Amino acid sequence: MKLSAFSPAFGLPLILLITSPLIANGGGESNTRSAEPEPVTLNFAMPAGMPGVTMAGIITENPVIKPGYRVNYEVLPSPDMLGAKILSGEAQMAIAPTNLGANLRARDVDIRYVGSMVWGMLYIVTREDITGWEDLRGREIAMLGRGLTPDIVFRHLLTANGLDPESDITLSYVQASTELAPSFISGRSPISIMPEPALSMVITKVPDTKILLDLQREWAKVSNSSESYPQASLFVNGDTADNHTEFVTAFAAEYAASISRILADPAAAGRAASSFLDTPPAGVIAKSIPRGNLEWIPAARARRSLEEYLGVLLDSAPKTVGGSLPDDGFYFITP
Repeated sequence: MKLSAFSPAFGLPLILLITSPLIANGGGESNTRSAEPEPVTLNFAMPAGMPGVTMAGIITENPVIKPGYRVNYEVLPSPDMLGAKILSGEAQMAIAPTNLGANLRARDVDIRYVGSMVWGMLYIVTREDITGWEDLRGREIAMLGRGLTPDIVFRHLLTANGLDPESDITLSYVQASTELAPSFISGRSPISIMPEPALSMVITKVPDTKILLDLQREWAKVSNSSESYPQASLFVNGDTADNHTEFVTAFAAEYAASISRILADPAAAGRAASSFLDTPPAGVIAKSIPRGNLEWIPAARARRSLEEYLGVLLDSAPKTVGGSLPDDGFYFITP
């Protein structure tokens, strides 16, 4: 889905023609018009789901980030499509899984990490009378995708809490997150690892759903940190970072303010996000925001948490991050 910052649906164009004063010329008057220079156009790609929700304010309010710039926004359904857009240069800016940005950097793609905004949204849910990690021993747990980042995060936390992922529990994998909710609602999967916003949809249909463990809090405990893991992040390509530094800095500031407004009024954010995201409904988005762990943390402050997260992925599945941690040049440090 492509959304243009010049679209009437999102307000007035950023660049307007300026009319010059009337000039006397040979006894008569003529109007001369001078146009602003052509704007710099940047293409911004983002995923659906919670990371896309963080753009609700910017897309629907269409603030002027910096005069002389035009941004085209596009929602893409999969990380593979995001990666292709960045790799081809079609997208100069993107919200993407954090490890995708690190992976591209390891492949010599000149991409820069600006900061993170989604700090995990995974929860273990059940309707059974269990209370903690030890109660998972010997149980079957449904979750998304073997070898994907949620799987790696969960296995890391199992090990940290004294459980062997290979022998102490049974992990039942589904191919798509859309399969988790129906399986839990029907009772086929009595224990599931559920992401937001699917969790909010489940709770509306099964009110006695119990959140057994917040995996973000569990990660913070294991890490002895106040922060969770940076699941989704903002990236720009090297040319944009080097030649449009002021714009990127201004965008990050506006983005931080937009996320603050989303957290202050989830209902309004849900309505706004549903105007450009196909699913889920506005009410579900609103309910999911408090558990979405949304917070803008720029690269300089987030680096420690990011390297810890990528380090866990590197140890478990090196290919997910390209085989090494990013170099110093990966980090866009605002002036």
